[in-house]
Amino acid sequence: MNNIKTTLIEKYGYTEYEAEITTEDLNQMDSECKEKLDDYLSGNEVSDFRYGEFSVDILVNDYGCNVISAILTISTLKNDYENLSRMLKKGFK
Repeated sequence: MNNIKTTLIEKYGYTEYEAEITTEDLNQMDSECKEKLDDYLSGNEVSDFRYGEFSVDILVNDYGCNVISAILTISTLKNDYENLSRMLKKGFK
């Protein structure tokens, strides 16, 4: 995850502010999710990575996440699956 902030800005179109906030969140992820993010940033497929009923592919296609936010969401699901999965299913308002 070397220089992730710059990568988010230059390759994925994040604003400076978005990249700063996202980088802070990404640095707090568990090691498995960090490895998957590194895999994705290296050009590897991660769509099958999942926790519970939520995979990267499902979060991208059904919930409007990009791959980076899907991996971050999976990391968050690991900490509070019950509440976050309920919020995802209901939709955010």
